[in-house]
Parts: sequence; structure tokens; C-alpha cells
Amino acid sequence: MSKSMKPRVSVILPIYKVEKYLDRCMHSLLNQTLKDIEIIMVDDGSPDNSPTMCDQYAKEDSRVKVIHKQNAGLGFARNSGLEIATGDYIAFVDSDDFVSVTAFEILLKVALEENADYVMCGYKSVRNNICVSEHKDVNQKMVMEVPDCYNVLRGMIGIDPDSEYSYRHNYSVWHGIYKSTLFTEGGIRFCSERDLISEDLIFHLSLIPLCRKIVIIPDLLYNYCLNDNSLTTTYRKGRFEAVLKLWKVSVGMVASTSLEDMKIRLDYLLLDVTLSAISYEVRYNKNNALDVLKTISANDEVHQLLDSYPIHRLCRKHYLFFSLLKRKAYKTIYCLLKIKIFGEKCLSLF
Repeated sequence: MSKSMKPRVSVILPIYKVEKYLDRCMHSLLNQTLKDIEIIMVDDGSPDNSPTMCDQYAKEDSRVKVIHKQNAGLGFARNSGLEIATGDYIAFVDSDDFVSVTAFEILLKVALEENADYVMCGYKSVRNNICVSEHKDVNQKMVMEVPDCYNVLRGMIGIDPDSEYSYRHNYSVWHGIYKSTLFTEGGIRFCSERDLISEDLIFHLSLIPLCRKIVIIPDLLYNYCLNDNSLTTTYRKGRFEAVLKLWKVSVGMVASTSLEDMKIRLDYLLLDVTLSAISYEVRYNKNNALDVLKTISANDEVHQLLDSYPIHRLCRKHYLFFSLLKRKAYKTIYCLLKIKIFGEKCLSLF
């Protein structure tokens, strides 16, 4: 891409402690079949060799821009990239993941054909460069216009209690592209994941109401890498409290809309993420998981929700868990989850 040509897609790449994975990610971006892209590498105060690697990439390819900033987290790093992005569409890639070399050519082609505000693709979960599962929301291209765009948001928050699956759409921002006017004219930005546990969900709660057309395609174009040292596998205190805060903010955001059915979906989200938070404590909190589980099981807001939510309509596994939680049987929950984790470890040996 010449310096005078405006890029069709700006790829924003936050970087923090990823020197082990950065070459793999950048190789997939620099070799895109769509050549008129810009790659904005945002060094979020990374203490490893990543900042030097960023500068080297910028020297070698004029499409690469580098921002060096003090560490402030993933959400704010993406915002820094948005401030200088010049593409017609914006993509967000996590620097420990990688994409298909045809990803942005395919996504952009669909976006231009449909004049879409947001195009979402499928993705693969990858461990040690080997695909372990595939995730696609549709088997053929699906085009949604207002008011059907809200169905995407509904699927990100959750679905009805009777449904087999908890969620229809992954609300992560990395498997798609967004029209840049959503950011330049709509003013959409990310909150900090240090303030709200899921900045991507809050992002979509703000962005999707601005969309006139959303397209979902089945192509598996993104590779989400399961790394043992990622944020999701590192123990941090206060996860449940963060979940409660996310729920309260999300309920407030949809309360001002006419989307009445969103409330029960957000209620399910709280219950489901509470289950995840409890599992997280049992798996990673080696010292006082039982004490944390006792606190969660006594929480008034969770119990008010359990009294009003139709848990009897959930799948058998979730009904059992929430019935135990309703009875504050946290020791039983702890033992069952310990057995589950032990079983998973045993299976991994074969």
C-alpha cells in the first residue's frame, strides 16, 4: 500500500507480554491477501521484548504504525488505536491469536457488497497451533437489518431458558470488522476491563443499536488461541464482584431501551457468569475458595434473582447447580466441581 492510499481496513493490535506469539500474529497480518490495510500495534507498556519487535515491524513495512503508551489495559489500548485509525473498516485482533490470510479480503468483500456496519465470521479454538474446535453461528450468510440487528445483541447476552445453548453469538470483538463511522460519528469506545469484567459486551451494547445492517458469515477466519498464561487462566481476586457490577451496568443500559426481553437474558447472564466465577474460584484459588463460595452463596442479589428466574426450565446440569446455590449448599457445589476438574485432568492424560 502506498503512503497516499487510504487503507480499507485498520487492524488494531494491543500488545502486552506477547513476544512469544507476536511473530505468528504479525505473519498472518502482513501476508493478508488484502494488501491495502494498516496495522496499528499498540504497545501497552509491555515489559518484555515486544516494544522492540513493534518498532522493527514498522521499519520493515510502511503499513505498520506503532503506539507506545503506559500500561492501562486492553480496552484503553484499543481506544488508542482508534484515535489514529484511518481505514474504512476497523478490526480488532488479539496479539496472541492469528487470522486466516484471506480474512480481511473476505470480510471486506461482504461488507462492501451489503453496505454492512458489522460483519461477523466464525472462528477456531486453537491449542499449540492445532484446531481443537470450530465455532460458527450460521451455515450460510445471514443478513439482518433494523430492527433484526437487535437479534445479534440478544444472542450475545443469552437466549431463552428452554434453549439448548446458553449463547448464540460470541460477543468478543475479534471475529469481525466494523464500519469506521461507528467510531468517528457514533463515538463508540471501549471501557476498561479493569473496571468492567467484559468490556466487549459493554462495547456491543453501545454499538449494535447504532447498526443499520449486520451480516454473519460461516467462514472460519479467526484463530483464538488457548494459552495457559492468558488473562482467563490467571487468578485474580474479586471476580464475582466484577460480575455483579457488569450485570448492574448492563441492566441499566438496556433499561432505557424498548428491549424488554433483554432483562431476562441479562438475568441469565448473571447466573451463568456466577457459575463461571464459582468454577474459576475452585479451579484457581488454591487457598480460600470455600470462603469465597460461601460469600457468593449468601449474596442477596443472587438469591433474589434465583427466586424470580425460572431455573426449572434450564438444562439439568444448570438446574442442579442453581438449586444447590439457592439452598446455599456451597460445600456440595465445591465438591462436585472438584470432581469435575479431577475428571478433566484424568481425561487429558489419554
